[in-house]
Amino acid sequence: MVEASRATTPTALQHFYNSDLGETFVPPGGRISIDVLDRCRRDYLMPDASQEPAWMGVDVGLKLHVVVRQTLQEGMSRALFIGEVDSFEELDRLMQCY
Repeated sequence: MVEASRATTPTALQHFYNSDLGETFVPPGGRISIDVLDRCRRDYLMPDASQEPAWMGVDVGLKLHVVVRQTLQEGMSRALFIGEVDSFEELDRLMQCY
């Protein structure tokens, strides 16, 4: 681990942070700034349900962070739901909607 901590390339540093320390690694210039996020803010409309095929990603922790997306044409997709729920029962209700 000491040897790995002396890494100098971004790939080796990422491996050290992820595998040895169990932490995330962000290379220099790899963060999204608050300014960039602020410029993306809009009053986006997200439907309460969808009859079209959709896919869901869930990050499981104390809360369940959920993203539901619908595939559009030409490899594009749009968000149908972005949020968090407290239980798998709530997650099941989201799956029924989308």
